[in-house]
Amino acid sequence: MGCGSGHWLGQAAAAGWDGCGVDTDPVAVTKARAAGLDVRLGPIEAWSDDPCSFDAVTISHVIEHVSDPAALLKQAFLLLRPGGSLYIDTPNIDAPTHSEFGRSWRGLEAPRHLVLFSERCLIGLLTQQGFVDIARHCPPGIETFLVEASRQIQVLDGSGSARRPATLPIHGAPEFLTLTCYRP
Repeated sequence: MGCGSGHWLGQAAAAGWDGCGVDTDPVAVTKARAAGLDVRLGPIEAWSDDPCSFDAVTISHVIEHVSDPAALLKQAFLLLRPGGSLYIDTPNIDAPTHSEFGRSWRGLEAPRHLVLFSERCLIGLLTQQGFVDIARHCPPGIETFLVEASRQIQVLDGSGSARRPATLPIHGAPEFLTLTCYRP
């Protein structure tokens, strides 16, 4: 879901996966198709003619852009075969850098981000849609990017100093919610 021009799909294919995608950007879909990838134009419902046919669905940095996250997750659930997995990655509203940078936090991305989640909220939504075995993962290395990007926003909007440290001690909540779960 939200495959863009297909870079990740190309990597998945190189790793032996039979992948396909969907994106709402017609330019990106044209590029993906030109690369020989099976990509449909539209929202996730563009694949609704193939229920229970996917082993895995990825929603990476997409759910925060949709007006009805519950409907997106329900469609993902319906596309998965029993035992199929969902991977989801999205900014975490409880991230330490959000507390530190406030309105200058890179994860806000207003007006592009419509909905931001806490871990508890996203897990609750996944559970409501029927997903089970929800697990959180903490990929390393993203904090530095978010700190630097947030610092630059803060300097540009005049609410901070260019002398702000380029890193923060990161404790507690992760910067992104990276979850996997399954359709029973």
